[in-house]
Amino acid sequence: MQRWFIRENQPIIFNDTSVYAYNPQSWLISETRRLNTPISRVVNTYDTKARIIEELNQNYNSVSNLWENSSRSVFVYDANDNLTELRYETYTTQWDILFGDKNQYTYDMQGRMTENVYSSWDSNTNQWEINGRETAFVYNGNNLTQYDSQIWNGSSYDNDSRTVLVYTAPSSIPVEAEFKIWSGSNFESDFRYINLTFQNWCGMFCDETTLKSGTVQVWGNPVANQWNTEARINTTYDVFGGFEEITENYVNSAWVNDYRYSEFFDTKYNYTGSKGETWDTVNVAWETDYEEKEIHTYNPSNQITQTIWQYWDWMNSQLENSMKKEYFDFQTFTAVNELKNDIRLSIYPNPCMGECFIEYTNAGNMEASDLTLRLMDVHGKEVYSTPLKESRIKIETNTLPS
Repeated sequence: MQRWFIRENQPIIFNDTSVYAYNPQSWLISETRRLNTPISRVVNTYDTKARIIEELNQNYNSVSNLWENSSRSVFVYDANDNLTELRYETYTTQWDILFGDKNQYTYDMQGRMTENVYSSWDSNTNQWEINGRETAFVYNGNNLTQYDSQIWNGSSYDNDSRTVLVYTAPSSIPVEAEFKIWSGSNFESDFRYINLTFQNWCGMFCDETTLKSGTVQVWGNPVANQWNTEARINTTYDVFGGFEEITENYVNSAWVNDYRYSEFFDTKYNYTGSKGETWDTVNVAWETDYEEKEIHTYNPSNQITQTIWQYWDWMNSQLENSMKKEYFDFQTFTAVNELKNDIRLSIYPNPCMGECFIEYTNAGNMEASDLTLRLMDVHGKEVYSTPLKESRIKIETNTLPS
């Protein structure tokens, strides 16, 4: 696969070739940029769960004909699959951390989080400095109902805020989240989300959790000693991965548009851009704050042969061409099963102890007889199998092999 770049109505900035290499699992292991001779490359290292644990950047020394380390990103996970460390490092004669974040998680016997101490790298002292922690976790079964956030003052932790989650039985998905702030003597109500719904819920600290709707209320503003409705969020999702999120403000007992954020994917599930817009009350229309767009061209085999990047030009109020890639010399993997992109899964609670629920959306309207859920252990052995006859399935994990 190769590429070249050009700017619209300008001379070619550079014209180079990138060669991509893959392992037998079809994971990208390197991208080498060439301009007649090698220039630079990115080398990816994965763990057994297909997660990148190192992204290494190297430059080519044409004198010694050797690759020389430049920088790298390092990702570390714990046994519960949570990201515990992210470091960005540069290389001179050794690897030096430029910046990074670290999370030290503690779990109970059921695998539920009981504490998260988070730190960041201080380049002045060249050591990890504690920023704060999440602690005092409270559960109702596997449902997290409360935890506190504390700030490290250099010698001890100071209370900062408290989060309280409310559920409607028997659901394991919260319908309300209240945030309280520390007054110096106790936690006092600040704001809350009510009427929460999620497109996907996988936990409070899960990056894959996606909000569908919710209403924001503020305590005591403008009316004291009561919850006052301030805003609401509504998000619509399409079957290809795109969504539109609209935020509205509650003004004079009426909902007024405020902001709209959208991400777009084409019918082949490839990302095609995003847009942020502010509501113009004068022209009664959405006004673009920023926008990026990717225009893909495909061959008959549905392989991308060209991508053009466009970005929003504020001065001209229009999208302007920025960069172009041409792709060819494809490598096709025939031994890798294709995922059904029209089946949307959510699993909760996560981690799952005792019981968990799996929900799916059959966006492609496939025949139910074609859908089967199979659970595999770490060795690839099937430990559970069931037809997906219903959209929500309960699994008793204590009946499964350890």
